[in-house]
Amino acid sequence: MDFSDWTKRLKLYARQVNTMDGVVHNFYIGEKAEEEEIQKVEAEMGFGLPGEFREVLKGYAKSIDISWSFDESTEDKIPEPFKDKVSSGWCCWDLNQLKDINHYKNELVQTCFIELDVPGAEQLLNTFAFLTVPNGDYLLIDMNSPDAPVTYLSHEMDKMHGYRLGNSFIDFIEKWTLIGCVGPEDWQLEPFIKDASAGIDADSSIAARFREFVGFDSRHLEEAAMLTPEQLITPKKEWFHSLLGDTWERKYEIITEEIKTRQQFESLIPAINGAVLNEAEYKRGLEKEGTHRLISFKEYINPKLKKTIFKPNRNYESF
Repeated sequence: MDFSDWTKRLKLYARQVNTMDGVVHNFYIGEKAEEEEIQKVEAEMGFGLPGEFREVLKGYAKSIDISWSFDESTEDKIPEPFKDKVSSGWCCWDLNQLKDINHYKNELVQTCFIELDVPGAEQLLNTFAFLTVPNGDYLLIDMNSPDAPVTYLSHEMDKMHGYRLGNSFIDFIEKWTLIGCVGPEDWQLEPFIKDASAGIDADSSIAARFREFVGFDSRHLEEAAMLTPEQLITPKKEWFHSLLGDTWERKYEIITEEIKTRQQFESLIPAINGAVLNEAEYKRGLEKEGTHRLISFKEYINPKLKKTIFKPNRNYESF
């Protein structure tokens, strides 16, 4: 199968996000996996990888990391039914991380499902996780079913827990790339999914409206295909990334000074898990009371909190 359309779509979405003053944080598509590499991981995990996922690793890429987000000014223009829903996208998998991802997924299943006697909990052990959602959920390939659909695991058993996202892994990526790999949090995917068994409907009027809003026009796919990752990734705000190597006191000093001179950065919302979220996501996080406590920008520069917020080895990103 020719997977080149996936890359073309993702490049076109990345280009359009930049034209909307959004941010493309990463655009990385790795090399194709060798059979020996896959067999090594399978031996370490103790089972074979799902067939279509294996096919994609060998025929497309053994790792991928593409992420983007709208900024606050763009979010104000987002029309219904995406307003307060769609704000970012992230497509990611890595052959070398699969063992750890599935180890932690199984630990979560044991603690949050099996030990609590949740119906169907044992079946979750016979699933294959390929992506850890930033909120602690997982995207899975369900090995209990012959067609191995992609499903959503919500660690808090929210509405979309168990929802089918695609009829198979390739079907899922095919449809997901048509909406810019929105999400992968459940609330961002929800507008594009009619019910628990339907999966992403990339041909729906809602999906068409999203492409129109972003300016995704398939006539420009070949043009976008010529763009390099360096051209697509939004330049970093160096002042923010310089914080990584500084002392706690210097970090606080830099941030405080930046607030005085750059009021637009007051909308930056760092999260304890290392992500940086925008204002809308921050408010939703407070309402939802998820597992990751989100920190407002004013709290972020509070000297009483700085030692707990500026954690060493955190990969902070900025919008």
